[in-house]
Parts: sequence; C-alpha cells; structure tokens
Amino acid sequence: MNFENTFRAESVKLGSERESPVHRIVGGSPETQRRAQAYWKGVADGMMNRRKEDKNTQEIPPELHESIEKIHVLLVEFLREYGLEESIEITPEHTHFINKASEDELEKGILGTYRTYTGEIDILQDLEKGDYWQICRILVHEMIHMQSFQSVTAKKWSPDLKDKRVIGDLGDSDNTVFQERRMGISMMDKSGSQKELLLRWANEAVTEELSKRFMHRYAQKIPIIKEKAKAIKKRRRLNHLKRFDLERAIIDPMMLDVYSDEFNYKNYRENFNILVSALYRKDSERNTPKYKTREDVFKLFSGAMLNGRLLPIARALESLWASNSKQEGMRSYLRAISK
Repeated sequence: MNFENTFRAESVKLGSERESPVHRIVGGSPETQRRAQAYWKGVADGMMNRRKEDKNTQEIPPELHESIEKIHVLLVEFLREYGLEESIEITPEHTHFINKASEDELEKGILGTYRTYTGEIDILQDLEKGDYWQICRILVHEMIHMQSFQSVTAKKWSPDLKDKRVIGDLGDSDNTVFQERRMGISMMDKSGSQKELLLRWANEAVTEELSKRFMHRYAQKIPIIKEKAKAIKKRRRLNHLKRFDLERAIIDPMMLDVYSDEFNYKNYRENFNILVSALYRKDSERNTPKYKTREDVFKLFSGAMLNGRLLPIARALESLWASNSKQEGMRSYLRAISK
C-alpha cells in the first residue's frame, strides 16, 4: 500500500504552535480553507460569549481557574515526551462546566466532550459536588484530544452525509461542509460513509493511558487536587513494588487493575495492550528488532496520535495483520490511511 504521500502531507512541524485545533483541511480551494479557519474562530468566540450566559454553564471558581492554567502548561511539557510537536493553547475560557447533560450524553455515559473546529471542551460535572479529582482527570483526557492531530475533509453537502461525522460548514450559501478525517490515530474510511472512525478504540486507549500517566506524575502539582492526590497515592496498592513498572503497566492487564482503578476505557486499554504485545513479539522475531522495549511500541502510537505521522504504525500493523483474514477491520484501516 502507498502510505508515503498521505503521511508526509498531514504531519506537523517540530516546535511550532497552532491557532486552530484543525491541523489540515483536505480538499477545497485555498480560499475555502482560509475562510473555514476564520469562520470557525468567529464561531468559537461567539460561542464562548453565549456559554457565559447559559444557565447550565457554571462559573469557574478561582482555584479551578488557576488549576486549568497549570494543567495546560504541565500537559504540553508532558506530551512533548510522547511526540507532541505542535501545541494549541487551551485556556479556562475554552473550558465549560455543564451541570446538566443531555439525555443522549447520560445514556452513553459521556463525561466530557470537545469540539474539533472551535477548540472548546465541555465537562459534564456539577462543580457544587466538589469532585475535583474526577473533574481534572476528565479535563486532562479532553485536553489530550485537543492537542492530538486532527484533519477534516471539505465536501459539498449532500443528504448522504447526514450522521456521517460532519462537524461544521462555512455559515453561508457555499454548501461546503467539513467531515472528520483524522482524529489522532482514528480515521474515516475511504468512502467517508461510516458513523464511527476506524480504530477509535485504540485512540481512546492511548489518550486514557497518557491521562493516567499525567495524573500520576503531576496531580500533586495541581492546586485544587494536590491534597487529594497525596491521599490517593498512599491508598494505591503498590506496597509490594519498589517502583512503578512502566513497561509492565502498558502491557499487562493485571497491572492495569492494580494501578488504574479510577480511569476509564478499561476494555479499550486491555485490548490495546494485547495489540502492543503482539507487535512487540512480531518485531522480536526480526533479525534486527526495531523496538528495545514495549514502551517503544507504545510511543509509536502516541507519536502518531499527537504529530500525525501514521506511516510507522501503518507499516507495523500491515506486517502483523494484513494477511490475517479475520482482521478485516484492521485492513480497512490500512486501506483508509493509504488513500
């Protein structure tokens, strides 16, 4: 499969920052792409102002405001270790705390959401209940989504696109809409016809694993939860370990049970562990293995999620799954990223 052109076109440049959550718009004229970014920024500014007047949006207390700013600074520094090259500023003004979720959100158990084109995060938690550990944990997860690589495809609207992950338009009679193309390592298929992105489960697994690591390392530096973090650290069942074994935690689901009780997407993470383990074993069969540890395999995925370079994991997945007739979903992913 020809992966080269896709990845070179959609990766990002080292050390730069971006104004929009969307790294790349595929399709449409340069003028359409420029208008889209300008229009979305206007939508975001207007929505932030409207959110202040929304009765379901809670006022952010000063200590939480300070903590959001602290999380952003620490998180960008942390994600650099895992492949982040182009960050976006996330402020308390981008963050909304909603005390009343919709019926659909309640039914799906959604705790937080983010909007690709406006750079906003909604945390569906009641601040009056004061569970700031939970709030910060969800916030970190959504912030990592916002820092991840994202691209959209410009298309002319048609009824066939209904419920097919169309995220925005130009707000005029142009009839151009924008469909999600890439969200981290998850991706729309070639036809652009599915309602769910391919490999979304792996994208959530990597995001939550990074959230967990961040909270374990930095929670005691976040003003509003530092005392709670100290108590949680004492409570963790790691007395039999001299130190936290990072490599085993990535791969061994039993270690996840020990060290991540308060974190989500457990099934996704356990399945991702199996995938990483399989890739590591496959690589170890080579005369000259590429990966010294399983952590190297994990960083293969975290790097692709954050900087947009899917070529390394495409090659790794192709060698593992492409000949397996039972892995049609994985082959669909490989076909999608070669388009």
